[in-house]
Amino acid sequence: EPLLYVDGFAGPGEYTNLPEGSPIAALDAAKRAMRDTADDWRAGAIHCAFIEQDSRRMENLQRKIERSELNQGVNIHYFNDLFVDGLDRVISTIPEAFTGSYPLFVFIDPFGATGAPFSHVKTILSSPKSEVLIYFDVDGIARIFSDRGTAKNREHLNNIFGDHDWEEELTVRTNSFPQLCSAIKDIYQERLLRATKAKYVFPFDMRTTDSHTDYYLIFASQHH
Repeated sequence: EPLLYVDGFAGPGEYTNLPEGSPIAALDAAKRAMRDTADDWRAGAIHCAFIEQDSRRMENLQRKIERSELNQGVNIHYFNDLFVDGLDRVISTIPEAFTGSYPLFVFIDPFGATGAPFSHVKTILSSPKSEVLIYFDVDGIARIFSDRGTAKNREHLNNIFGDHDWEEELTVRTNSFPQLCSAIKDIYQERLLRATKAKYVFPFDMRTTDSHTDYYLIFASQHH
Protein backbone atom coordinates (compact mmCIF):
# COMPACT_ATOMS: atom_id res chain seq x y z
CA GLU A 1 0.00 0.00 0.00
CA PRO A 2 1.13 3.61 -0.51
CA LEU A 3 2.54 5.64 2.36
CA LEU A 4 1.58 9.22 3.25
CA TYR A 5 3.94 11.56 5.07
CA VAL A 6 2.57 14.98 6.07
CA ASP A 7 4.71 17.89 7.27
CA GLY A 8 2.22 20.28 8.83
CA PHE A 9 4.56 23.29 9.10
CA ALA A 10 7.01 22.57 6.31
CA GLY A 11 8.96 25.84 6.20
CA PRO A 12 11.35 26.85 3.41
CA GLY A 13 13.32 23.60 3.28
CA GLU A 14 16.52 25.29 4.47
CA TYR A 15 17.66 27.81 7.07
CA THR A 16 20.74 29.95 7.64
CA ASN A 17 21.92 27.56 10.37
CA LEU A 18 20.51 24.37 8.83
CA PRO A 19 20.93 23.48 5.15
CA GLU A 20 18.14 20.89 5.15
CA GLY A 21 14.76 21.41 6.81
CA SER A 22 12.35 18.64 7.75
CA PRO A 23 10.83 18.15 4.24
CA ILE A 24 14.28 17.55 2.75
CA ALA A 25 15.20 15.22 5.61
CA ALA A 26 12.01 13.24 4.97
CA LEU A 27 12.70 12.95 1.24
CA ASP A 28 16.27 11.84 1.95
CA ALA A 29 14.94 9.21 4.37
CA ALA A 30 12.52 7.96 1.71
CA LYS A 31 15.33 7.74 -0.83
CA ARG A 32 17.53 5.74 1.57
CA ALA A 33 14.69 3.39 2.53
CA MET A 34 13.83 2.63 -1.09
CA ARG A 35 17.50 2.20 -2.01
CA ASP A 36 18.34 -0.05 0.95
CA THR A 37 15.35 -2.35 0.47
CA ALA A 38 15.64 -2.45 -3.35
CA ASP A 39 13.56 -5.35 -4.67
CA ASP A 40 12.15 -6.02 -1.19
CA TRP A 41 10.32 -2.66 -1.12
CA ARG A 42 6.65 -3.52 -0.57
CA ALA A 43 4.96 -0.27 0.37
CA GLY A 44 4.22 1.05 -3.11
CA ALA A 45 4.29 4.77 -3.77
CA ILE A 46 5.24 7.39 -1.19
CA HIS A 47 3.12 10.54 -0.99
CA CYS A 48 4.66 13.56 0.75
CA ALA A 49 2.31 16.43 1.59
CA PHE A 50 3.97 19.70 2.61
CA ILE A 51 1.78 22.33 4.27
CA GLU A 52 3.17 25.86 4.61
CA GLN A 53 1.26 29.07 5.17
CA ASP A 54 3.93 31.54 4.01
CA SER A 55 4.08 31.88 0.20
CA ARG A 56 7.78 32.80 0.07
CA ARG A 57 8.75 29.85 2.24
CA MET A 58 6.65 27.57 0.06
CA GLU A 59 8.26 28.90 -3.13
CA ASN A 60 11.73 28.34 -1.68
CA LEU A 61 10.79 24.81 -0.60
CA GLN A 62 9.52 24.00 -4.10
CA ARG A 63 12.72 25.30 -5.70
CA LYS A 64 14.87 23.27 -3.34
CA ILE A 65 12.91 20.08 -3.95
CA GLU A 66 12.92 20.62 -7.72
CA ARG A 67 16.73 20.83 -7.62
CA SER A 68 16.97 17.52 -5.76
CA GLU A 69 16.82 14.03 -7.22
CA LEU A 70 13.59 12.24 -6.33
CA ASN A 71 13.08 8.50 -6.53
CA GLN A 72 10.50 7.14 -8.90
CA GLY A 73 7.36 6.49 -6.89
CA VAL A 74 7.75 9.56 -4.65
CA ASN A 75 4.88 12.00 -5.17
CA ILE A 76 4.97 15.57 -3.83
CA HIS A 77 1.87 17.56 -2.86
CA TYR A 78 2.14 21.24 -1.89
CA PHE A 79 -0.48 23.07 0.18
CA ASN A 80 0.06 26.80 0.70
CA ASP A 81 -2.27 27.01 3.70
CA LEU A 82 -2.59 27.19 7.44
CA PHE A 83 -2.07 23.78 9.02
CA VAL A 84 -5.77 23.29 9.76
CA ASP A 85 -6.87 24.23 6.22
CA GLY A 86 -4.00 22.37 4.58
CA LEU A 87 -4.77 19.19 6.49
CA ASP A 88 -8.39 19.38 5.37
CA ARG A 89 -7.14 19.62 1.76
CA VAL A 90 -4.81 16.66 2.28
CA ILE A 91 -7.75 14.63 3.59
CA SER A 92 -9.78 15.57 0.50
CA THR A 93 -6.87 14.74 -1.82
CA ILE A 94 -5.79 11.42 -0.24
CA PRO A 95 -8.77 10.29 1.88
CA GLU A 96 -7.59 6.66 2.02
CA ALA A 97 -4.82 7.63 4.43
CA PHE A 98 -7.39 8.83 6.97
CA THR A 99 -9.76 5.87 6.71
CA GLY A 100 -7.25 3.15 7.50
CA SER A 101 -6.00 1.80 4.22
CA TYR A 102 -2.74 3.83 3.93
CA PRO A 103 -0.01 4.05 6.57
CA LEU A 104 0.10 7.70 7.68
CA PHE A 105 2.77 9.70 9.52
CA VAL A 106 2.22 13.38 10.37
CA PHE A 107 4.93 15.68 11.71
CA ILE A 108 3.38 18.67 13.52
CA ASP A 109 6.00 21.32 14.22
CA PRO A 110 4.26 24.69 14.76
CA PHE A 111 6.20 27.93 15.03
CA GLY A 112 5.32 28.48 18.68
CA ALA A 113 2.88 27.04 21.17
CA THR A 114 -0.30 27.36 19.11
CA GLY A 115 -1.39 26.40 15.62
CA ALA A 116 -2.12 22.68 16.04
CA PRO A 117 -5.61 22.20 17.52
CA PHE A 118 -6.28 19.00 19.41
CA SER A 119 -9.30 18.38 17.18
CA HIS A 120 -7.02 17.95 14.15
CA VAL A 121 -4.60 15.70 16.02
CA LYS A 122 -7.62 13.58 16.95
CA THR A 123 -8.67 13.42 13.29
CA ILE A 124 -5.23 12.17 12.27
CA LEU A 125 -5.22 9.49 14.96
CA SER A 126 -8.65 8.20 13.94
CA SER A 127 -6.97 5.95 11.38
CA PRO A 128 -5.57 2.67 12.77
CA LYS A 129 -2.40 3.08 10.69
CA SER A 130 -1.64 6.66 11.69
CA GLU A 131 1.17 8.07 13.79
CA VAL A 132 2.08 11.62 14.83
CA LEU A 133 5.21 13.34 16.06
CA ILE A 134 4.34 16.64 17.72
CA TYR A 135 6.63 19.50 18.67
CA PHE A 136 4.98 20.40 21.98
CA ASP A 137 6.14 23.81 23.18
CA VAL A 138 5.52 23.23 26.86
CA ASP A 139 7.46 26.36 27.86
CA GLY A 140 5.33 28.54 25.57
CA ILE A 141 2.10 26.89 26.73
CA ALA A 142 3.10 27.43 30.36
CA ARG A 143 3.64 31.14 29.69
CA ILE A 144 0.22 31.39 28.03
CA PHE A 145 -1.29 29.68 31.08
CA SER A 146 0.51 32.06 33.43
CA ASP A 147 -1.13 34.96 31.55
CA ARG A 148 -4.48 33.24 31.00
CA GLY A 149 -6.62 36.22 31.99
CA THR A 150 -7.40 37.21 28.40
CA ALA A 151 -10.14 35.51 26.41
CA LYS A 152 -7.70 34.90 23.54
CA ASN A 153 -5.27 33.01 25.77
CA ARG A 154 -8.09 30.88 27.16
CA GLU A 155 -9.18 30.09 23.61
CA HIS A 156 -5.61 29.10 22.69
CA LEU A 157 -5.47 26.69 25.62
CA ASN A 158 -8.92 25.26 24.83
CA ASN A 159 -7.69 24.54 21.28
CA ILE A 160 -4.45 22.95 22.46
CA PHE A 161 -6.09 20.65 25.03
CA GLY A 162 -9.37 20.06 23.20
CA ASP A 163 -11.63 21.15 26.06
CA HIS A 164 -11.89 23.70 28.88
CA ASP A 165 -11.10 21.35 31.77
CA TRP A 166 -7.38 22.15 31.60
CA GLU A 167 -7.60 25.13 33.97
CA GLU A 168 -8.79 23.23 37.03
CA GLU A 169 -6.43 20.34 36.35
CA LEU A 170 -3.37 22.56 35.97
CA THR A 171 -4.23 24.70 38.99
CA VAL A 172 -4.54 21.61 41.20
CA ARG A 173 -1.28 20.01 40.05
CA THR A 174 1.18 22.89 40.04
CA ASN A 175 3.10 25.18 42.34
CA SER A 176 6.32 26.05 40.47
CA PHE A 177 7.04 26.73 36.79
CA PRO A 178 8.87 23.38 36.28
CA GLN A 179 5.90 21.59 37.88
CA LEU A 180 3.58 23.51 35.58
CA CYS A 181 5.54 22.39 32.50
CA SER A 182 5.50 18.78 33.67
CA ALA A 183 1.76 18.92 34.40
CA ILE A 184 1.02 20.39 30.96
CA LYS A 185 2.86 17.50 29.32
CA ASP A 186 1.08 14.94 31.52
CA ILE A 187 -2.39 16.37 30.81
CA TYR A 188 -1.76 16.45 27.06
CA GLN A 189 -0.46 12.88 27.11
CA GLU A 190 -3.52 11.76 29.10
CA ARG A 191 -5.83 13.40 26.58
CA LEU A 192 -4.12 11.68 23.66
CA LEU A 193 -4.66 8.33 25.34
CA ARG A 194 -8.21 9.09 26.48
CA ALA A 195 -9.72 11.15 23.67
CA THR A 196 -8.04 9.63 20.59
CA LYS A 197 -7.48 6.07 19.39
CA ALA A 198 -3.76 6.23 20.23
CA LYS A 199 -2.67 3.36 22.46
CA TYR A 200 0.96 4.41 22.84
CA VAL A 201 2.19 7.92 23.66
CA PHE A 202 5.83 8.71 24.34
CA PRO A 203 7.04 12.21 25.33
CA PHE A 204 10.74 12.93 24.73
CA ASP A 205 12.09 15.66 27.02
CA MET A 206 14.18 18.16 25.02
CA ARG A 207 16.35 20.27 27.30
CA THR A 208 18.50 23.38 26.98
CA THR A 209 22.22 23.35 27.77
CA ASP A 210 21.41 24.29 31.38
CA SER A 211 19.02 21.29 31.67
CA HIS A 212 15.85 23.39 31.50
CA THR A 213 12.97 21.66 29.70
CA ASP A 214 12.43 23.64 26.51
CA TYR A 215 9.87 21.46 24.73
CA TYR A 216 8.77 17.86 24.22
CA LEU A 217 8.61 15.74 21.12
CA ILE A 218 5.48 13.66 21.61
CA PHE A 219 5.02 10.51 19.56
CA ALA A 220 1.64 8.77 19.38
CA SER A 221 0.65 5.54 17.64
CA GLN A 222 -1.97 2.80 17.78
CA HIS A 223 0.44 -0.03 17.10
CA HIS A 224 3.10 -1.41 19.39
